[in-house]
This record gives sequence, C-alpha cells and structure tokens, in this order.
Amino acid sequence: LRPIWLGWNTPHFGTSLSYGLYAPTGKYDVDANDNIGLGFWTHEFEASLTWFPWEHQGTAVMLAGTYEIHHDKEDVDITPGDRFSLDWGVSQYLPINEDGSVLAELGLIGYSQWQVENDSGSDVINALNVKDEVHSIGLQLGVASVPRNASLVFRFLKEFEAKARFEGELYVLTFAKGF
Repeated sequence: LRPIWLGWNTPHFGTSLSYGLYAPTGKYDVDANDNIGLGFWTHEFEASLTWFPWEHQGTAVMLAGTYEIHHDKEDVDITPGDRFSLDWGVSQYLPINEDGSVLAELGLIGYSQWQVENDSGSDVINALNVKDEVHSIGLQLGVASVPRNASLVFRFLKEFEAKARFEGELYVLTFAKGF
C-alpha cells in the first residue's frame, strides 16, 4: 500500500517522494518452512531522482534510495533490522517506426541493499551478528506504444557479493497501461 506518492517533473529532471506500508499478508507460521508471507509490518520511505540530459527525455539516468523500518515478527521474538536500498539505471529509448509512436528501450540497471540495523529479540540466531547485503547488475529491455500509453518491459538482474543471505537472479516482466 503506497498512500503517499509525490512527484515533480521538469524538462531535465524528475523527482519523487513516497511512503509505503507492507502488511503481513500471505501464509506465515514460525514453525513452517513453506511460508509465502514474512510475518511482520514494514514502513518504506523512498526518494528518487531522474536526470534527462536532453529535453526529448529519450535518455534517462535514475537513482532511488529506499529505507525500510520493520516491526516484530508474528509468534517469535525477532524484529528484522532496518534496510537501505539504492536502485540505479541508465536507459535509452529508440524509435522503432518513422513517426516515433513505438519505442524500444535498452537500459543498464542495478541495485545494492544493505541491512543497516542488526536483527533484535531473544529468538535471534546469529552468532556472528552479521548484517546482510547484496548487489546486482542487469539489463532492461522494453517496448512502448506512445499513442496507446502502454509499455512492456523485461528486466534481468544478476546478484553478486551477497553476505549472510542468498544470491540469485531476478527476472521481471511488467506491463503498464495509462488511463
């Protein structure tokens, strides 16, 4: 749930501030190993900045920072530590047809995520008291129809240098339609 999302745009810059709230939805049982929920509430604060070197905004350089504050987990004395994430990207739109109504997008993207507070509570099992982190880099490929105000975007990210957490690959397919 993102009840607050404020944005401001100029020909060369776009910026936004937002607040989000994640509820403990999905199955969660402290003794289960097949949970699909996390079992805790999270507050998320985000700020982003996009720079468009040219007024046509066909090229974009983006940076977004997110801070997450977690609450107690259900049925166990653990409060996950707060996190900071930094997302970045460089994207270029290229016209596919003569009138520029259909655009291809090619981008280089990535993120880094750091746990900035230790997990707390009497049930925490972390003898080394290590904060986790992970970094990623990847590609973003998309197609946009300007007259239809619609886009289809595929993202692939490869994680690296993970500490105290799993490392993997992320595949995302997004369809967006403006009304």
